[in-house]
Amino acid sequence: MFTVMNKDGYNFKVTIIGDGGVGKTSILRRYMSNTFEANYISTLGVDYSSKEMKVNDKNVKLTIWDISGQSKFASFSSTYLKGSFFFVIVFDVINERSFQHIPKWIDVVEKAYNCNPDAVHLGVFVNKTDLEPSFNIEKAIEKLMKHYRNRILFILETSAKTGANINDAFETIAQNLLFELENKQNKSC
Repeated sequence: MFTVMNKDGYNFKVTIIGDGGVGKTSILRRYMSNTFEANYISTLGVDYSSKEMKVNDKNVKLTIWDISGQSKFASFSSTYLKGSFFFVIVFDVINERSFQHIPKWIDVVEKAYNCNPDAVHLGVFVNKTDLEPSFNIEKAIEKLMKHYRNRILFILETSAKTGANINDAFETIAQNLLFELENKQNKSC
């Protein structure tokens, strides 16, 4: 797994995946520059950015990769998954199909790593919570957690448009990664 520890702190690679149009790029832009663009251009392939923060008085840098959700890029996306320490799967509240594809994304990650599913660190962002859901989100999440209880560390509601929970979401990721690393509970493929 991609983790660099030096005198300056830790650097973790985090990868955001999910269907096209769920707001992955908007989440990343909101986190990096606190901006939102209603009209966006789909990510072509891959993009990444880095941001540093303090977690428990330690310097933590998250290098966040945004992988295109478009099927035409699926053939090479597994290459960009390698080395990630954490995966965020994003779905949106107005696109039930993006929720139904979560098992597909978990499968993509596990195949890319060819390893024990317990070695993969996953979180889920429920995005576009500023909009009225088109399906029963609570029931969907309950079903998801029942099936993937041991694999998904957390599910957080976010809105890239309003910025709701975006910073908290990435701080939660950094805290989880640092805790696991420092307590030597890190599982590897």
